[in-house]
Order: sequence, then C-alpha cells, then structure tokens
Amino acid sequence: MTRPSDIDALLRRFPLGARLRGRVRPHPGPPIGVFVDLAPGDPDPGCPEFDCPGFVDRAHLRGRDQWPPAGTVTDFEVLSHLHNRLTGRWQIRLWPLDPALHDPDSAHRAFPEEQWQRSRARHPVGSTVTATVTSAGPGNHWYTVTFGEAWARVGYPAAGAPPPGHAGRYRVTALLESTHRVLLAPLDGPVNLDHPYG
Repeated sequence: MTRPSDIDALLRRFPLGARLRGRVRPHPGPPIGVFVDLAPGDPDPGCPEFDCPGFVDRAHLRGRDQWPPAGTVTDFEVLSHLHNRLTGRWQIRLWPLDPALHDPDSAHRAFPEEQWQRSRARHPVGSTVTATVTSAGPGNHWYTVTFGEAWARVGYPAAGAPPPGHAGRYRVTALLESTHRVLLAPLDGPVNLDHPYG
C-alpha cells in the first residue's frame, strides 16, 4: 500500500499542469498509447519508488504510424494521476506538447476556443475565484470545482479532499494554453487534522 507521504511526494514532483521532459519507452504490447520515462537523465527518472511511468493515451495521439518512436525525447503536460488500487501502481497521464504528436481533433481541451478566451479574460493568473466542489477522484487525488462557466481540477494531498458542495476560495496559478485549463490553488486553510478543508 502507498503511504500518505509517498502520495504527497508524487503529487509535489508531478503536479497537475506541470511541464515535463520525457523519453518514449519501448512498448511491445497492444497499441494502447505511449509510455514515457519522465525526466531522462535524472538520477531518479520517472519515479521507480512508485512504479509510475508517464503515459499518453492513444486518443490524444495522431495515427499509429505517426506515434513517436522509442527513444524520442519531448515535452509533456501532466493531465492527471491514475492510481491502480489492485496493483498499488501510479501512472502519470500526459499530454504531448509537440503539435506534431497530438491529435488536433482530440477532445481533451477543457474549453472550446471561445469559452477559453472568455475564461482567460475573466480569470487572469493571480486572481481569486470562489468555486464549489462538484466531484472528487479518490484514487487520482484531484477534485473538480466549478466557478462561473468554468471548471478546474485541483490536486489534493493524502489528507483528503473537500466534500462535494464545499465552496472555497482559490487563486488562479496558471492558464494552460495547450489544454485550455485553468490551474487553481486553494486559499482556505485547514480546519482540522481529520479533514483539512472542513
């Protein structure tokens, strides 16, 4: 079983929205996507202590004949963290930042272009929003919040996520052009040790 300190270390090292360099790994299995060693050259590439390679789902890639070959080094954005409760392994879900690699028709962008432009104008980096928790991905350590016509996923530590319906204040920390996502950080402090968002 993964310890809470391990989960927190993983989320600090590979936070949602982070841009990372990775090396495509050989994968002789079925064409489900591309596996990636994160931070090649790092003395601790990927994160072997969690056995959590990076992964790009085939739905985000161009046709199979255009997938990057093993050994290709390129940049990625962290989309999510996937924890398999049966195996205890983590996987860092990635979006390829090189337009030659990702499918231009992939539906992974958070907002259509017009809505993205409105969200960017209304919620610049550094601004504060009040958002309501709508759902949580307990195995993936993120929860979803809505604010106005926008939504965002927020990573949370092993201590837990706020419950659905909880309204809180968040600071806009980044606007991710490649995936049309708004990154938020909670501003409300912990209320108690059992449930840090009260």
